[in-house]
Amino acid sequence: GNDEKEREIQVLTSHQEIAREIIKGKVFTFTADSFFQINRDQLSNVVSFVIQDIMKETEEKRSKNLIDCFCGCGLFAISLSEHFQK
Repeated sequence: GNDEKEREIQVLTSHQEIAREIIKGKVFTFTADSFFQINRDQLSNVVSFVIQDIMKETEEKRSKNLIDCFCGCGLFAISLSEHFQK
């Protein structure tokens, strides 16, 4: 099933409450005052696009290392990690 379509709507009333998102089968938990991508309905598509773009390169040309330079909860690092050695 589509994780994003099956999720419940969360109403958080405190910045200390824990939010939970499932993107492409991976669970992300973070406090309500943490940064998370705002367009949640497109996150699965964005992650899929990045994976497809990475996989266009042959294995010999593809980087072995992934550096996530964004200050969030690790959406890209976690979602893409299985495609890299480090």
